[in-house]
Amino acid sequence: MALTNKQRVFIAEYVIDFNATRAAIAAGYSEHTAHATGWENLRKPEIAEEIEKVIDHRCMTKSEVLVRLAEHARGDMADFWEIPEDGDPYLNLAGERAKGKTHLIKKLKVKKTVRTIKDEHFVTTETDMELYDAQAADALIGRHHKLFTDKLDVDLSGSVEITADQRAKAQKELDVWQQGKKKNAVTSNG
Repeated sequence: MALTNKQRVFIAEYVIDFNATRAAIAAGYSEHTAHATGWENLRKPEIAEEIEKVIDHRCMTKSEVLVRLAEHARGDMADFWEIPEDGDPYLNLAGERAKGKTHLIKKLKVKKTVRTIKDEHFVTTETDMELYDAQAADALIGRHHKLFTDKLDVDLSGSVEITADQRAKAQKELDVWQQGKKKNAVTSNG
C-alpha cells in the first residue's frame, strides 16, 4: 500500500524527535486527535517499516564506524595549518587539505586580544586546536581486530574437597534438573 503525503510528512517529522503527537500535527492531522492519530500511525506496518528504513539510513554501519575511527587515527594537524616560509603559521579550514576533514577536530578555540599602546592598536590571535585522540582510535581499531588480548595465568593445581552433605545436595539438584528436562521433552513432542 502506498503512503499518503500526510503519512510521509508524519514519518519525516517523527524521526526528528520521536514525538508522534507533534509529528501528526506537523503532517496536518487535527490537533484534537493528533495524539491518537500519531499512536495509530506508529502501529501501521507500512509506516513502521518506513520509519525503520529512515532510521537505518541515518545510523552508522559497523564499517562506517571503523572508517571514522581510522580517519581519527590518521588525523594530521598539517591538514589544517598553512606554514609560509616568511611568516607565522595560520589556521586554514577552507584549504584543499582541510576539505572534508573538519570532523577530525575535537576542539577549536580562537581568542583575539587587542592592546593599545600610544594610540596604536595591536591585535594578537591565539588559536587552540585539538584533534580527536589518535591513540584511542588505534586502540579501538586494535580491539576490533583482536590485536590485543588479555591473558590470565591460572594455576589449578591442588584439590577440592566437598562434604557428603554438599555432594548429596548437588546430586538432588541434578536429579530435579534432569526430571524437568524430561518433562519438557515429553511436552514438546506430545
